[in-house]
Amino acid sequence: MSASSARRPARETGAFCKLSGLIERALFEWRPADVEPYVLHFLDCFGPERLMFASNWPVSNLHGTYARWWEALQEILDRQGLGVDERRHLFETTAVRAYRLPPARPA
Repeated sequence: MSASSARRPARETGAFCKLSGLIERALFEWRPADVEPYVLHFLDCFGPERLMFASNWPVSNLHGTYARWWEALQEILDRQGLGVDERRHLFETTAVRAYRLPPARPA
């Protein structure tokens, strides 16, 4: 789904969206600022309750590493002031709901 086509299904359906594939579409020497407008657009459309992190590994290794994508996303979320609960949605509970997984048991 492209950023420009995200608003309608986000508004008109209960669809979830995976935040992946962005670094493959960026330049080889991408910076967090290069993908930030897209992250913010999808976050605005779907909200953290319907948006989930995905790495698109191993394809993403062509343009960076999992760690680099993770760190870039953390930097973007820090700048936006996303709190613990919103991040928990992005990195855990949205996927649990979308894929109907059992909740993780405390360690």
